[in-house]
Amino acid sequence: MAELPEEDIAAAEDSGSADHSHGGVAVDDGRLLEHLRSVHDLHAPGNLSGSTLRGLHDRLHDETDAVDDSSR
Repeated sequence: MAELPEEDIAAAEDSGSADHSHGGVAVDDGRLLEHLRSVHDLHAPGNLSGSTLRGLHDRLHDETDAVDDSSR
């Protein structure tokens, strides 16, 4: 399994990429992976579980269930 270095996650956190709207659109694991890569500039490996992807996304937004928050 490919590792995602802590330094890469921290860099994505510091990038300011969390300031965007999800529009209340449900995001499946494949689209969430692409979202992390393109919007958050986090080059996550494709073999991460859905729960790991959601956890990473929550961390980048510094909130729980960030992908489901239609107010951002």
